[in-house]
Amino acid sequence: MMSHSLELMLKAYLLSRDVPYLEVFGLQHHILKAYEKAKSLGLVVDVEHAEAMTERLSDFHKVHLFRYPVVSKEDGSLLLRGTLVRPTEVLQIIEAIGTKISSSVMFARLNAARHGDFPTETWHMGMPAGEDADASE
Repeated sequence: MMSHSLELMLKAYLLSRDVPYLEVFGLQHHILKAYEKAKSLGLVVDVEHAEAMTERLSDFHKVHLFRYPVVSKEDGSLLLRGTLVRPTEVLQIIEAIGTKISSSVMFARLNAARHGDFPTETWHMGMPAGEDADASE
C-alpha cells in the first residue's frame, strides 16, 4: 500500500504540474520514472537514501513483489526481496513528498473543480472525457 501511495502521489504531482494525462498514464506502475519526472519539474525530497529507496520500490512495485512472490526482473536478473525495505524509511519518503506536493496538488484540484474537470478523481473509472484512449498505446 505504501508503494502504491507513493505512485499515486507522484502522479498527482505530475498532473498538478500540467503533465498531460496520457503521459502520466503511460508511466504505468513505474515509480522511478514518475519520481524522475517530478524531480525535473522541481520536486526535491530531502530524505536520506530517497533515490535508492525509490529505485528499489519501483522495481518491486512494477512486478507486484509485495503481492506476489516474484524474484526476477524482466531481463532475468535477481530482484531483492521486498522484506529488505524498512517501512519507516518508505514512510519518511511518503511524508516528505506529501508535504512538498500538497499545495500544488490542492491548487490543481481547486482549479479543476472550478472548471468542472476532475481527471485525478476519476482514474479508476477509465479515461477522462475528451481523452483518446488509443493515443496511449
